[in-house]
Amino acid sequence: HEKSLTIATWNLRGYPENQRADRGWFYNKLLEMNPNIICVQEIANQDRAATFLATESHFKSCAFQDSADGQDNAIFVDGLIDINDIPVLIRMVSNILPRQLTLHIWDSML
Repeated sequence: HEKSLTIATWNLRGYPENQRADRGWFYNKLLEMNPNIICVQEIANQDRAATFLATESHFKSCAFQDSADGQDNAIFVDGLIDINDIPVLIRMVSNILPRQLTLHIWDSML
């Protein structure tokens, strides 16, 4: 039985998108990727991170990094992974790959 961990990184340039079609497109991309972890750049602020967490119900917790230059970042994780487990997971990946774990990494810009 193959286990997989999907990690995505995404430059949102703000969230949520102003146009309904853009919001729908992003929502569908998230469904397609189905990441366990998504690292988001330029989410704007803590309120937008909270909105993302409430709207994108696949994700259960978030770590947010506020920056002085407005390029705020956040990491969202699904219910299968705890936000506190991320450093441990990163160390484990090199020991597990490629024998037991398939790691999918998506890197996209909206």
